[in-house]
Amino acid sequence: MESTPNDFCNIEPVDQSRNYREEMFDRYKNYEEEDYTDIDNFIEDSDKISLIRFVNQMVEKDYSKYPPAMTDILVKKIYYDTIKNMDKFEYLKEKERDKQLSTVDKELLKIKEEKKLILIEDENEIKEDE
Repeated sequence: MESTPNDFCNIEPVDQSRNYREEMFDRYKNYEEEDYTDIDNFIEDSDKISLIRFVNQMVEKDYSKYPPAMTDILVKKIYYDTIKNMDKFEYLKEKERDKQLSTVDKELLKIKEEKKLILIEDENEIKEDE
């Protein structure tokens, strides 16, 4: 995407006397990453993989201008936030139900649920554009 003159209107001038890198390190020197140990123990590996892939596709689509290191951080953040906000008992109940289904039926169900997520994401994009 090419830049237009309007894109540069709100850019703040760079102050050459400031050490922005040092300021950033000072600002975040006490930052501690949240401990996600064991947060997703109850999730089946196949579901973890599906969620990571889905989140990664979403991030690549919506945040493609960011460098890979930042997108990896964002994927992890969205992944773990999703797990934290899940209803563990509802998930386990679904897994019990899935044991009664054939592999084909389970995969078809996953595909339907992924399509629902994509529709929700698309609706949210439309709301943001308004």
